[in-house]
Amino acid sequence: MGISETKLAAMRTTKRLELSPGDLFSNYFIVFFLFMIALLISDELIDYCLWIIPAIAFLFIQWRQLNFQEIQIKYTQEDFDKALNKTEKMFGWKIENNNQDYAVAIRPWNWENSMGERITIIKDEDRI
Repeated sequence: MGISETKLAAMRTTKRLELSPGDLFSNYFIVFFLFMIALLISDELIDYCLWIIPAIAFLFIQWRQLNFQEIQIKYTQEDFDKALNKTEKMFGWKIENNNQDYAVAIRPWNWENSMGERITIIKDEDRI
């Protein structure tokens, strides 16, 4: 399943990744989890703060990770495909989609170094 033209246009405008409801829950799960712990087990203000402060920090971190980074670069589709394939092999990414407008790749969860990540690259003529 690809990104709709409407969603792609919105992401180009806002320079932020738009998530589906399931991806939204997955992205912010740690925040929900910490808030729930704070509400269920904290009976004193200090205990409550010990859970809420990390929850707010994770909320900020997860929110910022949805911002796009823009790189000004001239490239051909062949150059892009070659770099994407090299990155796929080097980092163990799985390419979900690669067309003229965007590319999406996923690095699966593993015990060593990843909780699972997705990278979305929106292509324009002189930047990605």
